[in-house]
Amino acid sequence: MNEKRLLIGLIGANIMGSLTPALFADAFASAGINGFYHLMDVDRLPGRRLGQLLDAMKTVGFAGANITFPFKQDILPLLDAVDPQAAQVGAINTVAIALDGRTTGYNFDRIGFRRSFEDSIQRLPQLNSSSESGFRFVPAGCRMAGKIAGFGRIGNPGEPGPFEEIVVGG
Repeated sequence: MNEKRLLIGLIGANIMGSLTPALFADAFASAGINGFYHLMDVDRLPGRRLGQLLDAMKTVGFAGANITFPFKQDILPLLDAVDPQAAQVGAINTVAIALDGRTTGYNFDRIGFRRSFEDSIQRLPQLNSSSESGFRFVPAGCRMAGKIAGFGRIGNPGEPGPFEEIVVGG
C-alpha cells in the first residue's frame, strides 16, 4: 500500500515550541488521514528565504502551509492569488498549494477573532445601564492582531461589527 501523505507546514520564526504539529497529528488520526505537519523555523534554517521555502514546499508536494511572524505580509507578492478578504487585511496566515503548484493566500484571523469575541460578548452580563450599546476593545501588543481585529470593526465590509469603538494599542 503506497498511500500518499498529506504534507502541511508552518513557516515562521521561533516556532519550534509550537503545539500545532501535535494538534494536526490528532486531527489527521481522527479523520483517518495519512498526514504530517512540518515546522519550518527560519531561526533553524540560516540563509533560507521565504521564497526558497515556498518553492521547496511546491517541489516536495505540500498541500499548504500556515504563515506566522514575521512573514504574514512578506509572502503576499510571492503568491499567485490572494483571497479578497486577505487582500483587505494585507496579511496572509494560510497558503493553499494546488496540484499544479499555484499558490493562493488566505487570512482566517478576522473570522476567528469575530467568532471568539461574539461568543465572549454573549457570555458577558450587562456591563452598565447606560445607553451606550458598544464595548471598548483594546488589543495589547501584537500589532497585526490588533489591525486584523480592528479592521472593519471585525465585521465584513459593509456590515456593522459588534463593537462601537475600537482602540488599538501596542
